[in-house]
Amino acid sequence: MTQVSFLMVLVLGMTALGLFLHRQSAGRWATLAFSFPLGAMSYFLVGIAIPRWTGVGRFYSVPFGAMAIRDWHIVASALTWMVLWYFLLRAAWRAKLER
Repeated sequence: MTQVSFLMVLVLGMTALGLFLHRQSAGRWATLAFSFPLGAMSYFLVGIAIPRWTGVGRFYSVPFGAMAIRDWHIVASALTWMVLWYFLLRAAWRAKLER
């Protein structure tokens, strides 16, 4: 098992445990679990789509770094996407509960 698949199993297992232990916090656990892979996928897809659209053959680190990428740009950009997805999913979960 690779490190990424082990991490996904661990995060989804924690989500399942959270769903069984406390129903009210299920939304927090679920949004946290899904924000990591969605944020990472968004970071990589946007980083690949922008250079293809502009015709530049390099990866873009969005929103930080652009073409001059350093390690902290990657971490900060990926975390930004993950936090964005967390709040979007959390808002959707709350809207569903209010109905």
